[in-house]
Amino acid sequence: MKAILRFSLCFVLLLGCDSANFTSPSNFKLELLQVLFRHGDRTATKTEVYKNDPYIQHYEDLGYGVLTKVGMERMYKIGQMLRERYDNFLGDYKDGQVYAYSSDTGRTKQSLQLVLAGLYPPSNETAWRTEIKWTPIPTNYDKEKFNFLSSIDACTTYRPMQGQVEEWPEVKKMFEKHSDFVKEIRNKTGEVYSPTSRLYRLYNNLRAALSMGLSLPDWCSKEDYEKLEELAHLSYLVLTHTPLMSRIATGPTVEKFLENIEESGKGLDGKAVYLYSGHDVNIAQFCNAHNFTEVPKIPDYGSALIVEKLRGPDSQVYVR
Repeated sequence: MKAILRFSLCFVLLLGCDSANFTSPSNFKLELLQVLFRHGDRTATKTEVYKNDPYIQHYEDLGYGVLTKVGMERMYKIGQMLRERYDNFLGDYKDGQVYAYSSDTGRTKQSLQLVLAGLYPPSNETAWRTEIKWTPIPTNYDKEKFNFLSSIDACTTYRPMQGQVEEWPEVKKMFEKHSDFVKEIRNKTGEVYSPTSRLYRLYNNLRAALSMGLSLPDWCSKEDYEKLEELAHLSYLVLTHTPLMSRIATGPTVEKFLENIEESGKGLDGKAVYLYSGHDVNIAQFCNAHNFTEVPKIPDYGSALIVEKLRGPDSQVYVR
């Protein structure tokens, strides 16, 4: 299949994107839509809490790593945004039109269901009870730990390779200027951190607290939070630091996108949209491996990659 591949990134923020900013090129016809998104706002996970964490009881009460009401609202609105943008292309829900896939966590599965609820409101044909504005749509996931959304864990050589890369002088230099700050964080949190490990978890903990309407802990100033964000960003950059690491981390995702495009060209399965519910690392790895620059350092809750297969006026296939 002769094609020009050009990926453009859409980051979906709190209330979704302005659909007016996403007009298709004139004389190009949309043939397939694929969306990979991070789950909605959540509580901190067990691996993210620290010894002096003032909000442990909040997480105990709500559950660790669970979707919050704010996160539910965000993901539902993302579905509505996609409906607004692609309404003419999608039409009403038809069985077999959409393939919806999630990683094997509760928050990603719920996020996927909420996006579907916003994307496919009941029509006259699909409504089954007037007071329930919801269309049940099949979703999929793999029980096995290893799938294309967890490719770095599926590769037995990746983690040893990552450990070696973290010892490279050029990588150590990236973190050196933060060494004194990391020592301060150890004292304030009661946890042992190194510049290249686990600090992204601490950042995720604080981000979750802010999303829940909690304030930063007394030990953490706004400047501290911004430094942790920078360290988390550097940790994500390390994951795709070499060409081989980039291929391992993002190759299966690109392969999945291209497989779907090729299958759609055969016109056999009738799929119009593929939805993939994943994590921040899935978005970050893809952006860093493809050298996207005009994107946030850390993919926020609900961030999404939108990939469109277009048919040009020359009858060739283009990917945007």
